[in-house]
Formats: sequence, C-alpha cells, structure tokens
Amino acid sequence: MGKHTGARIVGTKESEKDGMTEPAPPPVLLLMVRDEEAGIERPLRSSAALGLREVLLVDTGSTDATLVRACDLASELGLSLSITQLDWPDSFAEARNACLERAKGRFPGRNVLFLDADDEVTGSAELTDAPLHHVQMRMGNLSWPMLRVVRLVDLPRYVGTVHEQIVSGGRAISASGLVVRHHAGKSSRPRWERDRALLRAELESHQSHQGRGAPVDSGRTRFYLAQTHECLDELHEAAAHYRAFVRGARGEHALVALLRLASLLERDPSVDPGLGRREEHILALRLEAHEHDPSRPEPLVDAAWAFLRAERWASAYLFAHAGWACAPREDALFLRRTARRNETANVLSRACLHAPGKIDEGLALTRDACLKLAGAPVDWPRLNLALYRQRLGIAAPFPEEGGATEGGPPDPLEHHNRVVPRHREKRKAHPIPR
Repeated sequence: MGKHTGARIVGTKESEKDGMTEPAPPPVLLLMVRDEEAGIERPLRSSAALGLREVLLVDTGSTDATLVRACDLASELGLSLSITQLDWPDSFAEARNACLERAKGRFPGRNVLFLDADDEVTGSAELTDAPLHHVQMRMGNLSWPMLRVVRLVDLPRYVGTVHEQIVSGGRAISASGLVVRHHAGKSSRPRWERDRALLRAELESHQSHQGRGAPVDSGRTRFYLAQTHECLDELHEAAAHYRAFVRGARGEHALVALLRLASLLERDPSVDPGLGRREEHILALRLEAHEHDPSRPEPLVDAAWAFLRAERWASAYLFAHAGWACAPREDALFLRRTARRNETANVLSRACLHAPGKIDEGLALTRDACLKLAGAPVDWPRLNLALYRQRLGIAAPFPEEGGATEGGPPDPLEHHNRVVPRHREKRKAHPIPR
C-alpha cells in the first residue's frame, strides 16, 4: 500500500447560528463486493487516510473471508463498519441502485463515495452542495471522469447491465478533486466472459423492443460489447460492433470507437481481408476521430506512428507536430495521458530526425525532454539523443544524457524498430471499471 499524506475531504454546511459555516461530515464509503478478501484492504485503507470513518459494505454473496477481513481492517483503522447482504440481480445497475437505497435508509442526506475493491482513492477536495460529484478515474495510461459521489436525498438512477453509469437527470454536478485509481487484480477473462453474456442479452432485449416499435438506444451497449470482444481477442466481432456503433454516433465514445477500429484493422488484416486501400481507410478513421474532438492528440499521434513505420517522414512530422499542439481537457473520456506530451514528444522527435530541415527542432525537443523526464521510467529521450548524435556525427554524449557512452546505440536499426513501436496495435481495450 502506498502512503497517503495530507489528503482529506471536507465539506461545509450552514450553521443555525448566525449563518456561519462549519465542516460537514465526510462522505460515507459505500462498497459493493463479492469474494474480495485479497483486495478489500485497498479502498478501506486509502479512504481512511482521507478521513472517512463510516463504511457501508454491501456483500452480494461472498464465499471467501471478505467480511472477516473487512471487520479486521475496520478495527485496525478505527472505522465504523456496517454490513448488509444483497441477492445478486444479474445487473450492475440494479445492484448499484439497491446499494444507494440502502445507504439512504441508513445515512439520509449524507454524501456517499462509491468505491470498488479494485479502487484506491487519493486527493484533497471540498465537496460543494451539488447532489453529484465526479472523481477522476485512472487506469493504466487512461484517465476519465466518473460520477462516484452521491448525496442521499433525491437519488439518481444507474443504467446499464454492465459498465453501468449514473443518469444525472439534470442534477447539478461538481468536480470532487478526488482521484480514484483502478488496479487490475484477479484474472479478467472470467469477468469479460460474464460481461459478454450480459451485454449480448441486453442488446437482444433492445433489438426485441425495437422490433415491437419501442424506441431503444442500444449504442452504449454495443460500444461496451465491442470492447469486451476486443479484450477477449474476438477481433472480428469487435470490429463489427465498433462499425455498427459509429454509424451516426457523436462525441467521445465515437472517437474512442473509431480509434479502436483503426487499431484493429492495423493490428490484424484478417479482420477485414477484403478492405481495399487499407492504409488510406485507417487514416480516414483517425481523421474522423479527430473531427469529433480536435483537442485530443491520440488520432494524430497514432497516424504519425503509422507514417513513421512507412518511412513517410514529412507526413509523420506533419501529424506529430499537430498532435503536439493539442491541449485536451483533463476530464476527457478515456484520455491516453501519455499521448498528451510524453508519447507526442517521442514521435515528434523521431519524425524530426528524418524530416527534411527539422533536425535542429528535433534535437532541441529531445534534449529538453531528457532534462524534464530525468528519473522518469522512460528511456526514449536518451536513446533518441544517441540517434541524433549518430546522424550528426557527434561521438561525445550530450550533457543531458548523463552516463551515456560515446557513439550511438549498438544497433541503430534495431533501436529504430524498437522506438517506432507497434505497441498500440497490441493494446487491448480497457472497459470502464465498476
């Protein structure tokens, strides 16, 4: 467990005397769990470090020692723990709604912070009087906002059998300032297989209602079904659902779906073997994704890497430079955080190395990255600088390289193949955690 220092959650409420304000009680931690003996410590310990002292744990049928472990941790951390049982309703939305109802019955009017056993919360924030607050989710290289703090008055409703979300219904929403990092724990395949079955059933239900003339929006279900197929390496099915989803779709989910579809076609040509002019089609998908949100760098960065692999240096520079100029919102959905600066700087550095007349620009960028990323778990600035030295005929290392030896990389071609990665083609989708 990491240490949490200086983190807290505070709110305000108006005192009956002289209209003064006084601290409101911190939120109640609301946990829905099943067989989380190994993971329950993370949310309990991190929320206790924030100053939360009350916990409502909703167990949906644990057969391991989850409840014993939770009680032991509550005693150790000085938490007031309440436990209630819930029969699993085969729908995460229904289960979440039941959790909110039970929390409202026990803590009416209070705020609750919804966490899962895979979550760790950090931050320092003041909650407003808004009935809903979002946290900033982090998972691997991805970041996105999610409503996780709810005031137990006029309850909102969750929708979605899987990858459920709150429907705000026009309620005011504020940022909480909290960061919730989702950690991958147990093997994901059983969960993906379960999600696939639930999402297929939900999609079939929607199609049945549509066949009877009832208006049903099945787009969100199809989007997450595509992601789940991709996680299971069922690429043909994933591509088919992504294609169906993006027809007429707008917004950030459409952007993500277009990027994933482009990646699938690039990763495995057998996904659509009859597709003509494949590279142009993939580029068109990325440009369409860019149209949905020009502030996001990922479509341009992905296109730049593709041009680098094709040794089309001027085009690689054009797209990398455009990606460098992007300034995405911090709360953008599924934002690939490294694409904002680190990844974009890498691809721009590589493009400048080969694009006519850009080597001085690239060298300055790469030397600056060496300084700014010193100590970070990335090696591309130092390795790229070695390539620049080799291109310029400079034997002695630059001061920014630290302890680098004279000369370039032992095998420049091998390094070239390594730093023009194909890792995005192998990256699987990351469905939103619970």
